[in-house]
Amino acid sequence: MNILQLEYPLYYKELIALGHRVISCGTDPGCDIWIDPVVYSYETIRSRLPADFIPDVILVCESLMKRRFPDLTDSKLPLVFYSIDGHMHFDWHVRYGRQFDLIISSQQDIAEKFKQLGNDAHWLPWSYTAGIKPFYGERRPIDIGIVGSF
Repeated sequence: MNILQLEYPLYYKELIALGHRVISCGTDPGCDIWIDPVVYSYETIRSRLPADFIPDVILVCESLMKRRFPDLTDSKLPLVFYSIDGHMHFDWHVRYGRQFDLIISSQQDIAEKFKQLGNDAHWLPWSYTAGIKPFYGERRPIDIGIVGSF
């Protein structure tokens, strides 16, 4: 499957390891194709894709650090939204999520709230992806820590 991944390139390497062709695109510096936020639109994204890449699906991965998401209502492709911080920003996730065919949430209770609103929603716990540095340029004194309970 050809996956166009927008914004935060979460699970990028894992999707490739599963045999998918993935191109990440967005304002995140870790993306394959970086786009200046000033011109970030669905049209710009489509114009920057390699000629031999025809996406089967668009996967948008939200992150707390950035909230730059293109309007995808003109896309004819299946749209998937991975809501990582829905517990903090449920109001705008609901509004943005309306254009998606599937919503995945890192928070189980938020996935249930999306379902109650009539969305096709599922829970997928967030996990650290090897190679992605969630804290740019800073060395943390503790490699991993957990706050809360599972």
